[in-house]
Amino acid sequence: MGYWKSTVVPKFKKIFEKNNVKKTAAAEACKTFDDAKEDYSKEFEEKKSELQAKVIEIYEASANEIKVVYSCITNLLSLKLDT
Repeated sequence: MGYWKSTVVPKFKKIFEKNNVKKTAAAEACKTFDDAKEDYSKEFEEKKSELQAKVIEIYEASANEIKVVYSCITNLLSLKLDT
């Protein structure tokens, strides 16, 4: 029992102490990511109508070949999402 308390337990404590530092860092990284994601989402929603109009304009001005490829990709993605 002396060996366990003197050698093994301190090693476990070090592992868990390090793990707490990693958990804290991971939590901070997640919070930063969530904050940035929220900011980008707000910015996107603000510019969505403007961007949507530009996308439609570009699509309508594009060649028929590009429209066909776009339609195929859209159909494939919708099939993949349904499964």
